[in-house]
Amino acid sequence: MENPGIITLFGNLMESTKEDLIKIAGVVGAKIKKTGAKATIAKTISDYILANPKKFLSGLMLHELDMVESICEIKNDDEAVCAPLMANQMSLFNLSIMDVYDTEQDNVEMYDLPVDLKKAIENFIDQEIKEQENNIDDLFRDRVILGHLNFIGFSEYYEFLSLVSDITDESTQEIDSYIHRKFLLSANILDLEDGIVIIKSPFLEDSDVDDLFEKIGENECESHCDYKVPFEEIMEWGNMPYPVSHLGYAQKLLKAMGKIPKLAGISDALLTQYWIDVQLSGDENGAVTAMINDAGIKDISVIKKILPELVNFSDKMPLWAFLGHSLEEVMSSHKGKKGKAMILPLNGIKPKNK
Repeated sequence: MENPGIITLFGNLMESTKEDLIKIAGVVGAKIKKTGAKATIAKTISDYILANPKKFLSGLMLHELDMVESICEIKNDDEAVCAPLMANQMSLFNLSIMDVYDTEQDNVEMYDLPVDLKKAIENFIDQEIKEQENNIDDLFRDRVILGHLNFIGFSEYYEFLSLVSDITDESTQEIDSYIHRKFLLSANILDLEDGIVIIKSPFLEDSDVDDLFEKIGENECESHCDYKVPFEEIMEWGNMPYPVSHLGYAQKLLKAMGKIPKLAGISDALLTQYWIDVQLSGDENGAVTAMINDAGIKDISVIKKILPELVNFSDKMPLWAFLGHSLEEVMSSHKGKKGKAMILPLNGIKPKNK
């Protein structure tokens, strides 16, 4: 599909604020002077990435490399790759390196990379993919890290290192080093007030963190039992770029969605967006309405065909506002008790009760 315009990596970076460029430099490993001019910082980052294509590619995760390979396979500089709702899953978008454009097709966007970056990495992409595909330890670690983050939304960083370390049998220093080598992970480490550092799911936007904390506080979540998440479910949540598509309790819903012409082909993306919408708004009805509008469905009877499975999915999916517990679990713990349900904080941060 035709690209709206050909741009360079420097041009892309200049679309960011100086504050964002400083963060981007830290993520990709470019050494800059924070007091320098915005254009100077952008030029330094651009030059560093273009001069170190292999190191740059090693900072991407396998699902990101697959998308980058698809883009590099297009030889015309004025064309781009179309895919359903990928931006949240791509560090390149958050780092102002990847371009995302709307298309005429609902829930499908157009992705491209700066022309100079494509030329710099095109001879190294295949080898990097093969190396990552054959690195079983890294693939396992990726699934464990992203699985927990997608399941609970966020975690206190240093407790999270210990959690992952216990599973992978690596030191916390090794886990910390690995996280800082991967753009998608390191870009989601946030310093909060009072010296608290968290790491969050790529699907949780920086701007939504405060609202999520507020919801957790309103729910008055507290520890009440030893709650253990099944390892198999954590590994399913670590499947990128569409973790919800790998859940056992989502399969009937996805199959039903696939039978509806308007939803076929974009069901993975739609369900992922529904999951995110419910996490952030807590409004299942509103999320269903958004799904209908996004898919361009005008006949409400179409949605009724998938409603039973959608309700079942909604009841079972872990909710960040309840620290990884599902609505089904919350309601179960609430039976026969006065007041609000008592929930174990899986993410190492006990919210302040109001």
